[in-house]
Amino acid sequence: DGPGACMVNAVLTRRWLDRLQMGPPGLKTRFGHCVPMQSGSSSLSSGVPSHSSLLGELVRRQIRFVIGLAVLAGLMLAIAALATWNVTDPSFSNANGAVPDNALGFTGAAFADLIMQFFGLAGVVGLLPALFWAIGLLRNHVVDRMSRRGAAWFGGAWLTAALFGLLPRSDSWPLPNGLGGVLGDMALKIPSVFTG
Repeated sequence: DGPGACMVNAVLTRRWLDRLQMGPPGLKTRFGHCVPMQSGSSSLSSGVPSHSSLLGELVRRQIRFVIGLAVLAGLMLAIAALATWNVTDPSFSNANGAVPDNALGFTGAAFADLIMQFFGLAGVVGLLPALFWAIGLLRNHVVDRMSRRGAAWFGGAWLTAALFGLLPRSDSWPLPNGLGGVLGDMALKIPSVFTG
């Protein structure tokens, strides 16, 4: 094949690609010669997603949506447990054998007791990041760097517990710890370690 055949093929290929409106405007050349197309690759399909990639993205989108619904449902259960928390309910720290008043029974009473014991009122505020994650997953946003996000979540909840611990405790507060729970009291004791 001579240079004339190469030029004709380039013109025909360019017209064909322009009609389909997909792919480069002309045939790729290198140093004035036609470059043979490698097997398994195509300039026509480089900008067009394949059927398998579209199917995979659809599956991933549905998985993120289901996970978002699960996180949102878990948040609703956690809010219901905290909203009906009663210090006299049976839990891991209070095995009195009584019938729990919590809306979720013993499981909800034990969960709410752990949150209130360790985080105090900050446990309610600590649910906000999970709510934002659930909304993002429902909107098909990828939640990445889970280890860093989890560490930041715990650190933010601990800082919030310390802030609640600074508030004066009223006589109606049923726990021996402050409003920030055990972690809030621990955070407030850290400066005394350095100051003596």
